[in-house]
Amino acid sequence: MNDREELPKVLYRFDYAEDREIFVEAFQGYFELLICKTDEDAKLMLEKYGAHISALVIDQEVIDSSLSSLCKSVHPKILSIQLHRDIALDAIVSLLDSGLTDKCFAKPYDANIIRSEIFTAALGVDDNRLIPLTVDGADKTFSVLIVDDEKIATKFLSKQLQHLGCPCHILVAANAEEALVIIEEQKSNLAMIISDHRMPGITGNQLLSEVQKYCPHIIRMLTSAYEEVDIALNAVNEGRIYRYIKKPWNAEEINSIIKLSLFEFKSRLKKAREQELNLQQQYQLILDERKLNIEKNLTEVVNKFGGEGGLEFFYACLNQISPLPPGKASLRASLETDIETRLVLDFSNKVKQRLLPLKDKLLPTSSETVLALIRKLCESDIEATQHMLSEAVCSMYLDVEILVCLQQLLMSSGLDFRSMALLDEGHESVLKLKVGTDLSLYRHILSAHTQVSEQMLQQQCELLILLLICRKLDLDIAIEGSAQSFQLSIKLPNACT
Repeated sequence: MNDREELPKVLYRFDYAEDREIFVEAFQGYFELLICKTDEDAKLMLEKYGAHISALVIDQEVIDSSLSSLCKSVHPKILSIQLHRDIALDAIVSLLDSGLTDKCFAKPYDANIIRSEIFTAALGVDDNRLIPLTVDGADKTFSVLIVDDEKIATKFLSKQLQHLGCPCHILVAANAEEALVIIEEQKSNLAMIISDHRMPGITGNQLLSEVQKYCPHIIRMLTSAYEEVDIALNAVNEGRIYRYIKKPWNAEEINSIIKLSLFEFKSRLKKAREQELNLQQQYQLILDERKLNIEKNLTEVVNKFGGEGGLEFFYACLNQISPLPPGKASLRASLETDIETRLVLDFSNKVKQRLLPLKDKLLPTSSETVLALIRKLCESDIEATQHMLSEAVCSMYLDVEILVCLQQLLMSSGLDFRSMALLDEGHESVLKLKVGTDLSLYRHILSAHTQVSEQMLQQQCELLILLLICRKLDLDIAIEGSAQSFQLSIKLPNACT
């Protein structure tokens, strides 16, 4: 365990000695506990440690403590936790809606969950993932999906909301299955879901849990006519829902909630876009530096083998392919570890080693041999392909190396030469991937990384070598990129001209 000074600080306000004993036993050694019997003691601790406090835990039956408000004013990002024995659902909803309390836990609580929440807060982890929307939401009309098996009630509510001038387009589903279909179709327009909990089949809580996994940007609200305190609490604490709404529905209240939720949704959207833009700008600086270092290491050897502009052609091909975007973890890795140095050096060394034996290869005098080999490879099983390529690499001619590069690229995507076709087009043949087949490329040498993958380096090395060989042999190679994949084709002459 770390020294006391390195432990996250937790301000604990209690009323009863037995509660204090339970809390101390569960959390001592994990956190530096600032234990307070009175609000005055807590305020003194707050003045002394301020923003160094990671979490406030209020272990009192009263829920209108001014301590949460004071803590949030001093340290807005502090995690505020309320522990309780018996508390009404209305009180929980009010408490969470205020924004002064982040989590509620009923006693007896699970100490492991609370420890995890506090450690997350101490690390400064932001639970709000970037919202994967690219549309401009300033003037767009978003949708709200209401899910309830009482069709008459949802129909009536929908009409009332329209009459009240609801700011969202209203969608309705009678069950979770219908809702999932609508979500898939409308996820780029959907701002929020209001789902009843008690429905046949998949419950509302389960539905919102599923939505959270795949569409975390959608604001999720749970509603029920029953006092289901545990379900509501768990859903809030685990981040599945934005708020809990009690039945029977009041159209004016629901309309107000939708307006507030829409404002929250747009605020999150704006914040996410700002974060994404800032992240991209920071990463572009890293990428520019990476390219400069690669060029320092490789420009001379690449130009000597394939002529000037080889690296620029390689970069241009990569820029057509959209890899996985940069995130906070990849930015942190580039700024705080030696990953950038290792990425440049390992890639440069691999390319130099690969080019070394190629400088002695002869330019082909005829393309018939390699075309015949390609035809066999495209029709052979993996074992036969390996045997043919093992013999081919001993060839003195450079064009055979094209097949060696292609094999590595295919293998990195779980494919083989049977995924390619050789098409006769008169004076030339075109070697290309079959329709519906792409080469996968989740990360490349110009993308964000959190670790240096040997497979990625090998793939990138072979792609660069393939491009250089084609340039040296004056062959037309085309790469058409898309999201995390690309198509590839090479034109080969049918006869020596």
